[in-house]
Parts: sequence; C-alpha cells; structure tokens
Amino acid sequence: PEEVAELVHELQTHQIELDMQNEELRTTQEELAESRDRYSDLYDFSTVGYLTVSDKGLVLEANLAIADLLGKERRSVIKERLSAFIVNDDQDAYYRYRRNLLESRERQSCEVRMRREGSDPFWARLDGAVVDTTEDKEIWLSLAITDITVRKQVEDSLLESEKRFMDVLRTSGDAILLIDGETFVDCNEATARMLGYSNREEFLMTHPSELSPPLQPDGMNSFEKANVMMRTAFEKGFHRFEWMHRKADGEDFPVEVSLTPI
Repeated sequence: PEEVAELVHELQTHQIELDMQNEELRTTQEELAESRDRYSDLYDFSTVGYLTVSDKGLVLEANLAIADLLGKERRSVIKERLSAFIVNDDQDAYYRYRRNLLESRERQSCEVRMRREGSDPFWARLDGAVVDTTEDKEIWLSLAITDITVRKQVEDSLLESEKRFMDVLRTSGDAILLIDGETFVDCNEATARMLGYSNREEFLMTHPSELSPPLQPDGMNSFEKANVMMRTAFEKGFHRFEWMHRKADGEDFPVEVSLTPI
C-alpha cells in the first residue's frame, strides 16, 4: 500500500508538472501569435515600402506601402520580378546593386527610378540587407524602399542654381572670388587680369592677406583685418569696404570689396 501511495503521489506530481509545462507552452504560443500580429501590422501599415526578394530578384513578400508606391494591388506585385518595376535606364544600376549585396553581405543602398501604374516614374532609395533562411538555406534580400522624388527635385534645382552661379562667375567682367574658410578656392579670369597673374591657379588656396601689402592704409595688419572683414560679413550677411591689394609685380592698388556669404 505504501508503494502504491508513493507511486500515485509521483504520478500526481508529474501530472502537475505536465500541466504547468502545457500552460507555459500555451502562454508562449499566445505571445508568439500576438508578436506575429504586431509585426504584421507594423509591416503592412508602415509608411515605408518593404519587400522580401529572392536571390534571383523575385518578390516574395510586399507590404501595403509598396503597393501604394507602385500603384498596384499587392497580389500583383508578389511573384513578379522587382526589375519589372524599375525603368530601363536604371536596370544596370539595380543589377549591380543586387549582386554587390549578395557578394558582400553588407547593408547597402542605391537610388533608381521606379514605375508607378498610371503615373510618371518616381525616384526610389533601396536600402537592403541579406537574410539567410535557416530552413531551406535560401538567401533572401530584405529591402526598404522610400520615395525620394522630392529630394531629387531639390537636388536638381540646387545643381541648376549652382551652374547658373558659376556661369555668372566665369563670364563676369568684375573680379569675383570664392572663399572657403579663410582661403580663395575659386575665381574668374577677370580676377587674374586685375591682379596681373597669367592664370588664376597661381594664387588660389591663399589667404587674402597674401595678395595684399603687410599693412592696410589704416595701419592694421592685413591678415588680421581680412579675418575681421570676413567675420563681419558672416555676422551681417553682407559687408562692403575698401581694401589695398598687391599685384603680381608688387604694385599696390586700392579696390572696393563686397563680401556676401553664400
């Protein structure tokens, strides 16, 4: 009887342990299900487009943001090659990017133009990483895709503005110089003629005081005064003053300088 009672007690204890393990397992499964649901919501309703692409470039997964970006239903994106949504002129850039991702296994990004159903192409930034699947040992690419059309338009406008500025600088009959920090980094040919140099490369990367006599007419050291004038221009947004320059042959001559921060 004692042995039977002991055996019953052990069985009861074992049953309690099994019940506890089962409860822990159910809790874990519920937490995993909740976690999957949260991930699914974050994936689907993110404002950034997310794709999972095979190593051959086939779209395996796509969220709703991608469908919106491409102007298509999600089911028509999945199982399609990603290259089908990239404009022809940017296909080479995309293939190089995908190859580099697979070979380097390092996070990388690239910018390509993508097709949008019923609309003009848009500029997209692709940020990708390699994902190794443990089950079938396949290699996938995880891509985040962002519409950067507005940024590209701003960049193009800035480049056009810079080009117009440089055209004015090159063709102006007045001496125009660009200063970065405290040194001349660019100028037009009119500057070289005014200073008596055969070409402008002879005096670029110099401080303004190096093209001046040691002292200005007010007795102030040219190096110190040049720095004061540049600092004043940055503080005020514009500064006009008289200055004594020195030509290549040593002749000093007065000029009026207008400094404008850009």
